[in-house]
Amino acid sequence: MKVGTSLLIVFVMLLSACSHRTVELSRQILPATGQPAPGDPAVGLIADSQLQSLPAWSVTNLYRQQLADKIIKVTIRPPALDWTSRYLLLAHLEAQRLSGARAIFYLGDGANHGCTDEFTAGLSATMEVRKQLPLHSQGVLAILDTFRREAGVPVFFVLGNHDFLGAGNTSSTTHRQSLCAHSASQPNPPLAKFDVIEAVDRFNRGNTEIAGDWVYQSSFTDPSATRAHCEAGENQQRQWGCYLAAVVDHRASGRNIQYLLLDTNDYLGVSSSSALGHEFEGLRGAMSFGAPRNGIISQTGWFEGHVARRVDMRIALMHYDVEALRKKLPGVGAISKKSQQFMNLFTRDDATPLQADAYAVSAHTHAQGLGVFRTPFSLQCGTIFCRPGDRPAIKELNVGSTTDHPSLSAVLRWNVASETDGGLRYEVIRPATTSCRAIEADLLAYHFPRPVGADSAQTGWAALGIKRAVPNSYHGFKDADLKSIWENLSAFVKGETKRGVCVGLEAAAVEARQPKPY
Repeated sequence: MKVGTSLLIVFVMLLSACSHRTVELSRQILPATGQPAPGDPAVGLIADSQLQSLPAWSVTNLYRQQLADKIIKVTIRPPALDWTSRYLLLAHLEAQRLSGARAIFYLGDGANHGCTDEFTAGLSATMEVRKQLPLHSQGVLAILDTFRREAGVPVFFVLGNHDFLGAGNTSSTTHRQSLCAHSASQPNPPLAKFDVIEAVDRFNRGNTEIAGDWVYQSSFTDPSATRAHCEAGENQQRQWGCYLAAVVDHRASGRNIQYLLLDTNDYLGVSSSSALGHEFEGLRGAMSFGAPRNGIISQTGWFEGHVARRVDMRIALMHYDVEALRKKLPGVGAISKKSQQFMNLFTRDDATPLQADAYAVSAHTHAQGLGVFRTPFSLQCGTIFCRPGDRPAIKELNVGSTTDHPSLSAVLRWNVASETDGGLRYEVIRPATTSCRAIEADLLAYHFPRPVGADSAQTGWAALGIKRAVPNSYHGFKDADLKSIWENLSAFVKGETKRGVCVGLEAAAVEARQPKPY
């Protein structure tokens, strides 16, 4: 029996290794070189602002400490960068509007730890009240909502791991309350995944007031049922049915385009990523798949019920990049086939495409440039083996962070004059820096109101906690230094987006050990 089983395994592996036809689902993804043609249905792509709770900046624990920052360079950012991150986001939104984006998709990680002040603060206020609120008291959804109402451009949000996990890794109430500096006297509760699902779905449905030709449908049709699926307490990301899946249908230039809003933080179907009793869920992404359980369908199952209609173009919008959906071992590579279920969104079991063109767009990597990748998939996969047969391949565009160097977003186009070979074209969006040298000259001549650091700096970049000679000098800052930096920033920036952007770009460049960005 053992010999027979071994032979069967070898036979299946040989079949899996056989050469099969590759079905290309995508055309090219290239930089845009021509001017947009009339009727260009461009969309904006933004991600990874990771707005940090300023009252919690000095908090340290396993997930936020100097050692963690050495491993992942943006675990702790310069205080000036965290303070200006909202201005950088505003600059990208406005730049995308000016570039002709008809809708904007935010691809997750608007928050850093999923704290209330990072995510939903100010969202329930009226526009009149919100305009009176300090920018730093508003969460990412409130900032996006104000923009879309003033610009008339719909904005859709896709969940990221940092939006409901502390440091993008942990659901532990203790750690998350610490990371949000939540207390009875100064409440700033961390949001559970259900809270984020509910807030994001309500936010996305609000786009009907902005532009009714972007039709949104989601899995969140029965809040009480989803709440029951998520259950109370921790580890909601590992509860069956605790996900937010959605589609946005739009018709432009005579073509039907469907956007799939994936929740790649839906971890139940994959093994946990933990060490020494601590969660590190952010190491990979995942989507639930498989047969219904107690009448509750998986996320992949929900999508399969909403992609049966053939369309001209289908684009999966997701926080994690496709490669990050696979579990890996150092030196070995991918060790799981479970991510192959991703292709069920675009093909039938025999690899027949469900649309004329298909693409994936992702974030998460904080890459210093936009990346284009091509990934072939097998079909009908289990944990180890996949059924032999044709292999569909999809192309993916990966966008960067609005906060971290070099502060990138993108506008996606597919109707560009002088380019007739089809496919997608992307335009890289960067904040305008034309006034930054004059603003820096003003900064260098400015006498700040509060001294900062051991040398009590009140002039130059050091008064904002930024030192090119000592890039990580902020690791030693105390609460008194932070209060001085916040006050100095407020006094200098004066609520002006241009000034906030110029300070933020320099802080990000110093953090990344890069030359001056202007």
